Amino acid sequence: MTPRKKLIFVCLVYNGWMKLNDDTRAGIMRYGKEHPEWIVKICNLQLANPGDVLSEFLAWGFDGIIGANVPERFILRHLPPERRDTPRISFSLSPDRYTAGGIVHIDNDAAIDAALKLFRRLGMTNFAFVGSSNLQVSRMSRQFSRKIRERSLVRAGTFNDFVFAPAPVDGRNIRPSEFVRLGDWVEQLPKPCGVFSSTDNNAKDVLDACRIRGIRVPEEIAVCGYGNNPSLCENISPTLTSIEPDFENAAFKAAAFLDRMIHAKAPLPRRVIHCGVKELVERESTQDRRGTGRIVALAREFIRTRACTGIGVPDVARHLNVSRRTLEQRFHERLGTTVLAEIREVRLRQVRRLLQETDDTIKDITFACGFKSEIALKPLFKRRFGLTMSDWRATHPRRR
Repeated sequence: MTPRKKLIFVCLVYNGWMKLNDDTRAGIMRYGKEHPEWIVKICNLQLANPGDVLSEFLAWGFDGIIGANVPERFILRHLPPERRDTPRISFSLSPDRYTAGGIVHIDNDAAIDAALKLFRRLGMTNFAFVGSSNLQVSRMSRQFSRKIRERSLVRAGTFNDFVFAPAPVDGRNIRPSEFVRLGDWVEQLPKPCGVFSSTDNNAKDVLDACRIRGIRVPEEIAVCGYGNNPSLCENISPTLTSIEPDFENAAFKAAAFLDRMIHAKAPLPRRVIHCGVKELVERESTQDRRGTGRIVALAREFIRTRACTGIGVPDVARHLNVSRRTLEQRFHERLGTTVLAEIREVRLRQVRRLLQETDDTIKDITFACGFKSEIALKPLFKRRFGLTMSDWRATHPRRR
């Protein structure tokens, strides 16, 4: 009889319902599923008296701790003195000085490269950055500016940045007067201009400012956010282009390193785990609607709203009153992909969303998203997201 492995108890501490937390949780839960000896307990600090809640959790005596979007000093403050040597991973955007054995580092360079590549494809020579006033965002702005200079992108253009000043009450909310200042700043930007924001929320603020001031998006101002939260990006007008960090894969690697730390007989060398870019999801805020770009933009919008109704490439061409050949040529020129691939991508994203947000059966989801059979969908889903649909649902639990 095979001896049973010793159970490993891990505490995941996070704050709120940010997408960073959702993806981090998914990566750690996926690692736990592959290692049945892992038991992951979740402590969400978006509750009353977060310090008391955390103290009670940590007093239980975990084998390892992962902090996601929680200052490391806050975790250390509530760890019992005799547990200070518990193996820890810090997964946070805050500018703390870390002492944890593993650190998940958000790779700003990868996100900036993706944004610049997009803006250059749109022919931009003026660039701007928007963020809030913290060390992480200030560093991101400097990196953005440096990359532009290194590539001589401002030889014939300009670079500007805008930093929201926090309200004095809690340091997190933004004064209403700041939105007026943002509007003035957007109005004075040289145009056309590509604006990259450190968060989707701040990118939405830029889009709101453009609407209020009558500035055309994306013809005058093209906007790209960071985070790719669909509940925000898909439900504003225009819809928001955003870069999605690969939090889930980074969290999986972090869990694997924490496992090594727990089992090591001696302290391991400190490790930095890099979190790169998962993908750039382009939406209306950067879709060029001039000339031939208009056909592609209108086609993508039609596909976004109708892909799950069972449309095919001929339906898209018919809707736009262009030949299929012309449509395919425009897609290849502008996006380097096919119309069918775009339809399939939208459907797969909807499958992923329904798996996480509903209790519908896989069969029902298959037909609801425009696929003709589970047999056709299953290999496409696994190839795209790296997991079977059942595994995806198991590692991305529905919020209750």
